[in-house]
Amino acid sequence: FRRFSGFPPAPRIRHTMEHNPKRTKEHPKAAVVVLSDSSEDEGEAAGEALPPPPPLVRSADAVPIGFKLTHAAGVDHPAFNENQYTIRLDEILEMAGTLEFSVQFNYHFDLDWLLMQYPPSRRNARLLVVSGLDLPFTPLPQYPHCRHVKAPNLREFSVHHSKMMFFFYEEGCRIVVHTANMIEGDWVHKTQGVWMTPLLPRLNPSVGRLAGAVAPAPNSFRRDVWDYLAAYGEPLKEVRERFAAHVCEAKHVRLITSVPGAHTGARAQMFGHMKLRNILAEHEWTPGSGWTGAPNTVICQYSSIGSLGKNAREKKGWLTRELLTSLAQLKPSVKDPALRHVFPTVEAVRQSTEGWSGGGSIPHSVKNRENQPYMTSECCHWKADWCGRTRNMPHIKCYTRVFEKDGEYLLPWVLLTSANMSKSAWGSLQKNDSQLFIRHYEAGVLIRAKPGSSIRPFQHLKPDEAAGTISAPLPYDLPLTRYQPRDVMWAWDEPHTERDSRGRTRGDAD
Repeated sequence: FRRFSGFPPAPRIRHTMEHNPKRTKEHPKAAVVVLSDSSEDEGEAAGEALPPPPPLVRSADAVPIGFKLTHAAGVDHPAFNENQYTIRLDEILEMAGTLEFSVQFNYHFDLDWLLMQYPPSRRNARLLVVSGLDLPFTPLPQYPHCRHVKAPNLREFSVHHSKMMFFFYEEGCRIVVHTANMIEGDWVHKTQGVWMTPLLPRLNPSVGRLAGAVAPAPNSFRRDVWDYLAAYGEPLKEVRERFAAHVCEAKHVRLITSVPGAHTGARAQMFGHMKLRNILAEHEWTPGSGWTGAPNTVICQYSSIGSLGKNAREKKGWLTRELLTSLAQLKPSVKDPALRHVFPTVEAVRQSTEGWSGGGSIPHSVKNRENQPYMTSECCHWKADWCGRTRNMPHIKCYTRVFEKDGEYLLPWVLLTSANMSKSAWGSLQKNDSQLFIRHYEAGVLIRAKPGSSIRPFQHLKPDEAAGTISAPLPYDLPLTRYQPRDVMWAWDEPHTERDSRGRTRGDAD
């Protein structure tokens, strides 16, 4: 529970006090983590100055940011961690308010490390940990203020993969949807995404919990959250009732979740890719005049690939008939999109800041790569030069649809989620499409363009953006870079003898 297993160990790190702080046990306000194999950085020891910072990204103060990227060690320049589109975990945990109770949903936890990220004044506040782990005790004996809830209805091969936080303060509550496990390596080395609500005020300032609250009106973010919490049953009753006591109006945002089970009837439309399909089918958006016939692409970026089937890209295959059909919905319907995947190559992992170890959190088997050659034919490089993160391997999952014309990009929606490219995460239709079968718990936030406006990639904002525009820091460069014949999709069970960026062979890294 305190330390995950099955992945190669992360490279050693050291701490410096140069830039934005990252808390450690020794330094509650300690420093950004810098990759190093030695006890002293040779450049610093020699008094070597940092290279000039990259050109400043245009200030987007007047343009709302849909979500943010996490800080990452080893970015091309420290300036890439000092921008309005980035955030640290300790910044989230320190946000203003008198904390009464917090809830952490996740897959992997290092609880010792997590608690040290909370400000000292909040480390004894009540904490509920929700996971798929089979822990025999509650509360946790070494942490009397912590309680653990095991997610119900987990089947064989099911995982609790959702990554969310709830913070309940005397002044209101805040919800965070993100992509990182609660382990140090995920928040230090990886490219991750974070979305959060503002502080949601209480309906009644003196009431922080509505006992006996009932489900809110349908087709709203508020109902999305309620339905997801209800899937955990009685153990999360307090969380539901606390949430119900707060104002929550998010007109252009929806929560897209997956819950294990064989869902039929109305429930088959409540989760997975079918919920996404129904919402996008009612999303009214057009790219505007002058964009008629502009090429458009559904881009799927993720960090794991499951067994989709040899024929998944054929007309009746799961990827084409189910997932792409859901992702391609729009009102009114426009030209069918192309499909592109963004996934690291073997060489990208080898050259990453972690070297071969960076591939330990990118599950994809040689068998699936061989059985699913259609993936390679539509795959594009993980390349993130615009934000200095090409060498920080992705753990973020980001799905979107992009319309392109003359180097401009418009997005009708973008989805930041925990869901990877798998049937287990998104669900698969069965029994003449009357049943949606899902194995995993997943959670993601769908951000939709406002009526008459668009979402633009943060890296492609214009100085004179129209009112209503939302920016999204898509974690990769546009235009995408297609795989060439020599490029090979990463597979984590494949041996390699070449040395990585840290001078290690694959065996050394393992």
